Amino acid sequence: HCRQYGHYRRRQYDGSLRHFSLARHVMSRRTSSLKLAGPLDTKSSSLKTHSSSLIWLDLENAEYRYLLAASADGLIAIYDTSQNNNTTQALVASKHVSASQQPQGARHSHRPVGASCALFYAVDSGMFVTSSYDDCVRFWDTNAMESVLAMPFFEKVYHLAVPRTNTWTKAGAPHALTAAAVADGSVALCDPVSGSAAHTLAGVHRGAVMCCAWSTANANQIASGGSDGVVAVWDIRRSASALVQLTA
Repeated sequence: HCRQYGHYRRRQYDGSLRHFSLARHVMSRRTSSLKLAGPLDTKSSSLKTHSSSLIWLDLENAEYRYLLAASADGLIAIYDTSQNNNTTQALVASKHVSASQQPQGARHSHRPVGASCALFYAVDSGMFVTSSYDDCVRFWDTNAMESVLAMPFFEKVYHLAVPRTNTWTKAGAPHALTAAAVADGSVALCDPVSGSAAHTLAGVHRGAVMCCAWSTANANQIASGGSDGVVAVWDIRRSASALVQLTA
């Protein structure tokens, strides 16, 4: 620190240290102090975790350590499965929605809402996505445990699907779209980059879409299953109609 302040004094009083030299010194010092964020070992949450039934569990696939749990009362919690005890408390926990977070026009804003799905985002456990019966899909910052993006649909969202990592190329993921199974019979493709639904796959299901899954072989293909008993296979590059329709 003394050396650092010496540089500042030289710059302030006698001008012997040029502006660009000082800037390089500060930049070099800050760069050398950079480090990766530590493990998610924050204090155990004071929230009472999961007083109602659990709806969804997802284990991140980077370290296979942190478990994401969502319950019917809208509580989202993360557990460290590497802790060797039988009374592990949630590291962090948060309600899926509060009155101030409700999207304008969303239904049932006066009631507690339950989460319908919760998934870590691909290989990046620093972000996860949830859906719930508040008609909204939310993207979360794992470390801050805060919702950073909310997409209202004004229809219930029953299920989510994140891109499969085994369809990635050396250049990375072909897209960042998260698929949402919506009660209006459509599959909405949510783009966290633009903050909106890129486009919608619709026109096949006569009831609500209950589930969806990305192809393990083709990153541009996705399957959806509806309450009408129909399974549809789509190519997101040609959303006018489904490639295949399967019925029981």
